[in-house]
Amino acid sequence: MGKSTFFNRVVPKGDAVVDDQPGVTRDRREGIASWTNVSFMVIDTGGLVPGTRDVMEAKIMEQGQEALEHADLILMFVDSREGITAIDESIANALRPISEKVLLVANKAESEEQAIASLEMASLGFGNPIPISAQHSDGVGDLLDALVERLPKQVEAGEETDLIRIALLGRPNVGKSSIANRLLGESRFIVHDAPGTTRDAVDAHFRYDGNDFVLVDTAGLRRRSHVTEEIEYYSTVRTRRSLSNCDVALLVLDPTQEIAAQDLHIAGEITKHGKSMIFVMNKWDLISKFTGTAEAYTKMLRHKFPLLKGSPVLYVSALSGQRITKIPDLVRELWLQRQKRVPTGVLNDLLKAATDRVHPPLKSGAKPLKLYYVTQTGNRPPQFTVFVNDPKSAAASYQKYLKNYFQDALELKATPMRMDFRARR
Repeated sequence: MGKSTFFNRVVPKGDAVVDDQPGVTRDRREGIASWTNVSFMVIDTGGLVPGTRDVMEAKIMEQGQEALEHADLILMFVDSREGITAIDESIANALRPISEKVLLVANKAESEEQAIASLEMASLGFGNPIPISAQHSDGVGDLLDALVERLPKQVEAGEETDLIRIALLGRPNVGKSSIANRLLGESRFIVHDAPGTTRDAVDAHFRYDGNDFVLVDTAGLRRRSHVTEEIEYYSTVRTRRSLSNCDVALLVLDPTQEIAAQDLHIAGEITKHGKSMIFVMNKWDLISKFTGTAEAYTKMLRHKFPLLKGSPVLYVSALSGQRITKIPDLVRELWLQRQKRVPTGVLNDLLKAATDRVHPPLKSGAKPLKLYYVTQTGNRPPQFTVFVNDPKSAAASYQKYLKNYFQDALELKATPMRMDFRARR
């Protein structure tokens, strides 16, 4: 029907997530698309055949049902050249109880005559179809306009400057759900449902010590019946979705287990998205403690996660509630760091102090580096631009030195500060 062609049109190359586990009949793909400054996740399912007895087709149906559970909007693709088929009618019957979520798409409408003929598809009960040609991109913009219009309105990270958004990330069974329940269940917290969310309650709001917080994508914290397969499939997508919507990420770890490749992968995603991060070492009550135990674990984390050396570490127990209330306190501290604005005069005083302390080294084959001035060009996270005579003259080691100097001086060690070097025009 052209679903995969449409998927490839709207999801940038490299953003798709493919699941090719053994025993899966067809690659399942998810990716992040964007249209008119609205980002959304797209799921590409296999072709659905309701009531099939074929084992492979039944497996695809099972995967499709899983996708429907997570969907805010469903695009039902039909072939405008074939007209309504028995399978189309079966799928329409299955979707009718959730018809408010369905948008009908008549693909392969590659002429005006085919687009007009596709109007007969309205008899399926989901309104007039949107005619497109996924192969040639005809009508795809109109479809995306309609899609964005129908999506639930969600708050972008940072859109409400007083709302602090937190993502709980980590491997299965490290205690993310227990930490969330502790945060939402304390008597000092006020909990209410986020408007416009799915029945899985994507966001969970709470108030602590006069500040408003939201845990993003709490649907990802649900226990599933087939944890191994489904968590494997959705972990990368959920990580990306949570990070795109949060201010501060909590990487939850289990001190009774070794640091795994998945922990390092999640940390890499956090760094790539430029989010502030806190290591949350859960189940600390299970560890036999001696003098210096916490310091030893912290040293190990600094070694394993060199790019996150400035990220603070909390040792908590969701079971007993130990130090759980320190989480929102520390999250707010990092959130304030992300909002930081520094006057240009202060920045240029720092630049002079830094260059007086360590002069720019000569880079082989390049002009001597001249640093003119620095200014802040963004926040969340803070971003600074240093204007120079030639960016190629800035040795990587000296760029790192300046960045570290500014992070220390501005007390931004736990914030992924960005520093660019540009030629002065």
